[in-house]
Amino acid sequence: MSPTTGREIFEGGGLIKEGTLSGVSFIDGSLCAQDMQAFGGPQQGIPEIGTIVVIKKDISAGSDPIAIFTADAPYAFKVLDVIVECIGSNGGGTCTVTDGTTAITDVMVMATDKVMVRAGTIDDAKASIAAGGSLVADKNATTDKGVVTIIAVRTA
Repeated sequence: MSPTTGREIFEGGGLIKEGTLSGVSFIDGSLCAQDMQAFGGPQQGIPEIGTIVVIKKDISAGSDPIAIFTADAPYAFKVLDVIVECIGSNGGGTCTVTDGTTAITDVMVMATDKVMVRAGTIDDAKASIAAGGSLVADKNATTDKGVVTIIAVRTA
């Protein structure tokens, strides 16, 4: 499923226009219903408080940092774990997940093709993202590329 094709897909009980979540791909399809502008009304399939959610974002070469949510998180959640997978070797490649301002994770190496790295630390004081908050993958260089997978729990 490509987040930029503009196709209509059936997820979480309704039709959702792909790409309406700033290019974020959700592994749990029920989360695709989160974009309040996709339907213009009450949403189907919004995860309940306490539900574990998985957010996947492709980090392509080019702009840095990569916005996952830019002051538009669909609900409050707490980051529990982060995994990055390097796609294409790039010596010195790294990724840090932030709240748009301050690091949530430590710096994760993203330098060797196919290698996956988990966050060694998560700052508990910064791991909670409010509804309408931001979440960002901050790369070391514009040539760094990979996939960041964030495991979180909905908190409100």
